[in-house]
Amino acid sequence: MASAKSLLAAIAALLAVSAVRAADTSACYTTPSSADCKSLLLSTSTLWKDLNSTCEGAAATGWPSACSLRAACLSYEAGANCNPLSILMAACEEDSSLPNCSKYQGLCATGSVVPACTSMTAIASLANATTYFSDVQTLCGEMTMTGCSDCTGSASDAASSLATSCPNPLGTLSQLCLEMSMDGCGDWDALCEANSGAFPSLSWAVGGCYSDPTQASCADFVQNATVTKQNITTLCNAMPFMSGCTLRDQCNAGKASGEYCDDFSILADICVDMPKMWGCEGYVALCKTTGTAVKQCTNPGAVPSLVMTYDAMNDVIDSCNEMPMDGCSDCTSTSNCPNPILTLAQQRGRATFTSLCTDASGSSLPPMRMYMHTAWTEVILFKGWVPTNKGEYIASCLAMIAGAILVQFLKSLRLRIEARWAAEMRTSCAAPEAAPGKQLVVDEGCPGCAGPPPPPGLWTGWVATSWPQARRNAVRSAFTGIVVFLDYMLMLVVMTFNVGLIVSTTLGFMLGALLFGHIGEAGGRAVAAPAVAPDNDADLEVQFVEPGSCCGNRNLS
Repeated sequence: MASAKSLLAAIAALLAVSAVRAADTSACYTTPSSADCKSLLLSTSTLWKDLNSTCEGAAATGWPSACSLRAACLSYEAGANCNPLSILMAACEEDSSLPNCSKYQGLCATGSVVPACTSMTAIASLANATTYFSDVQTLCGEMTMTGCSDCTGSASDAASSLATSCPNPLGTLSQLCLEMSMDGCGDWDALCEANSGAFPSLSWAVGGCYSDPTQASCADFVQNATVTKQNITTLCNAMPFMSGCTLRDQCNAGKASGEYCDDFSILADICVDMPKMWGCEGYVALCKTTGTAVKQCTNPGAVPSLVMTYDAMNDVIDSCNEMPMDGCSDCTSTSNCPNPILTLAQQRGRATFTSLCTDASGSSLPPMRMYMHTAWTEVILFKGWVPTNKGEYIASCLAMIAGAILVQFLKSLRLRIEARWAAEMRTSCAAPEAAPGKQLVVDEGCPGCAGPPPPPGLWTGWVATSWPQARRNAVRSAFTGIVVFLDYMLMLVVMTFNVGLIVSTTLGFMLGALLFGHIGEAGGRAVAAPAVAPDNDADLEVQFVEPGSCCGNRNLS
């Protein structure tokens, strides 16, 4: 909070106003464009007195938001470096009904020649208190942070109620955004950037290995132990529920030990999880630069399989939504989950916290959802096949489409092979065309094709009687094994109840049918058996039935 106040005080220090008392001021408050007003000098003490009167007449410290700057100036006794007129005019721009506003708005109206007004620099990008209140609610709705309890209420509340429940929205927003840069800090960032000349850079780690950790000389660099401890304290005071902070507490209590209890390793756990937080600047500068040479970053480094804070929260919440279990009452939402990593360890049956850290299986695997859902994080067939982002999920869906198309292709390929075998058998078994008046002779054995026809009977002919038959059966067996295996794998994917994977698998089968559905149709692709004349009128017309023996499938016409 001290850093937030000092920055607000610095923002307010846009221009120092050296002032002396003027003898005659009354006319300039009504006609500020008069030439006589060029000599009007306003007293600094008077301006501060009027500014204090204006802000003390407001509903709360930070309503309007300019009064937050005034409070920061007073808290740090920086009055000599703050421009009270700039702050007063900014406050009156937000709420012109405040005390002294009509007086100074008249004095500094358009065309005013009063030196204090003409030399005054407005505070750029200063939004109103309502805007900052909304920003705080957005940030605190996403995660619980230090300072959120200082600004409660709802945007639908009356202004007087908001001033009571959130007395200093800009001050609270400053504290939150200094702790961790987040998407909801846009208005705060704009205020800082627009007034960057009024306060020093926020960067504390300048020069040496912090600026360029890739230097060979940085290999043995070690961050000051006191700085590391201060960083951990700052971070864990802001968000005590982080996984790294829980590990620190376990180490301090003697419930965990080893190299991962080293302070810099704990700092790494926190900053890998929340790299934008205030307190991670040094670690990020040293260890997140590509090609860093600092050995401290990896020796020992962060715990390899430590579950990240919000992954642990989401896993606990998802599991509890599916099935009530121990610890569910301790973590009901992301804003009410004081120790997610320990709750997760309890649910997964870990006896100790360290077992969750050292067991790679403790990483956050998505829960099994026995209902239709659209989550893009899903365990697909294998423990190692878990999409962790939307790109990986889309790639997995494409794999399902390709797998289903492959199954359809293999089934169609088998039909094509069976048809080819049948055509070859018919061709090889057909005798040359009989001469007129002579009977057609057919080799009943057909040893080069399907072997001799089986003798009549229900329980005969079950064993392949020739090498060609055995070879064809081996091919059929291989096709059956591959196709059945792929079918079952796709069935298991569908049983994840994941809508995207189900649709992708179905689409793959549809595309396969579209591409290969014509395979196996009756048509001109088959090799026709030569026509044979019947021995007598009593001969039956025998049609091709696949895959019979060649000699038993004569096409007589």
